[in-house]
Amino acid sequence: MKRSYFYIILCMILFCNLSASAQDTVKVSDIKLDTLDDTQSNLGKYLFSVIKSTVDEIVSPLGTATEPAIPPSNDLAAYFEYAFKQAAKEASSSVGKSMFNETKIFYKPSPVFEDMSDLVFNEYSIKMEDTVKIYTYSFRCKNPKADIFLVHGNGGNVSTYKNAIKALLSGNYNVYVVDWRGYGKSNGTPEYKGVIKDTEAAFAHFLSQNRKNSLKVIVYGMSLGGQMATKLTSDRQKDIDALILDGSLSSAENLARDYVPVKSVRNIMSKNAAAFNRDYIAEEDIKKIKIPKLIIHSEIDRTVMFYHGYRLYTNAPEPKVFWTTQTSHIGTLEELPNEALDKIGQLIDSIQ
Repeated sequence: MKRSYFYIILCMILFCNLSASAQDTVKVSDIKLDTLDDTQSNLGKYLFSVIKSTVDEIVSPLGTATEPAIPPSNDLAAYFEYAFKQAAKEASSSVGKSMFNETKIFYKPSPVFEDMSDLVFNEYSIKMEDTVKIYTYSFRCKNPKADIFLVHGNGGNVSTYKNAIKALLSGNYNVYVVDWRGYGKSNGTPEYKGVIKDTEAAFAHFLSQNRKNSLKVIVYGMSLGGQMATKLTSDRQKDIDALILDGSLSSAENLARDYVPVKSVRNIMSKNAAAFNRDYIAEEDIKKIKIPKLIIHSEIDRTVMFYHGYRLYTNAPEPKVFWTTQTSHIGTLEELPNEALDKIGQLIDSIQ
């Protein structure tokens, strides 16, 4: 990448030198393609090929840039300006389309279960569209204080989060967890429209299992699951008493931009956050949530950076609490179980 940029700069310098030697003092805007000698014209074309190869390098294997047509004026300055704009557009489009494909970018499911023999739970299956069947898990404790609907992160499956589940159970909270399509025993392929459907279907089943009790309902979203948790809570506030977000991303676009190494492409992407998943954008959905909220984020989180949590907190209306920690990504329940249970208890006490 750096080498390509070096070649671009080098070619620009060489081109300017050739132009100056040929025409004494000359402005780039005055140069026309049809007035260049063969050497200059070939160099100009080579410079464009380097620009294009740089774009290909940026987006490959996400997509292939298409060489733009020469502007009708044959103005060399316009030619390069158009080339750069077209290159940026191609890069933005290709990167954007790739980020839409959350199956490859955002989801890291595993069919392999870790040992959960020390936990007692009920397993349920829910038939979705076509041949997709998802699995959910209900963990119950004695004398529960509340029912927690847990939307886990993008990696593994329910068993990956067994220590977090244990921490909640130790605090006398019932826990219900969904494995999206493609996770654990759930078949199918995860993608952003499917996983929100899975979350909604699982929540409906969760409510049906708890209709007879009078316990408070808490939705707890972790990391990528925070997107679904926020959307679900925004749509179903009458059925939910409080929302907890732990290491949640503020939007898919923001997270994608964090990991794109090219600053110019990041700047282009930042102008249209809504293009990266129009169905649910946590930093927008949270603006509509009026029930109590606990937003947790580690200041040293390197997976979902701290600003995501701060942005969610800033956009959220009252009542809200922002708890900053020094844990690993979504490590709150495992690394700070006592403090976490205290915070959850305070959240429940604030429910009117």
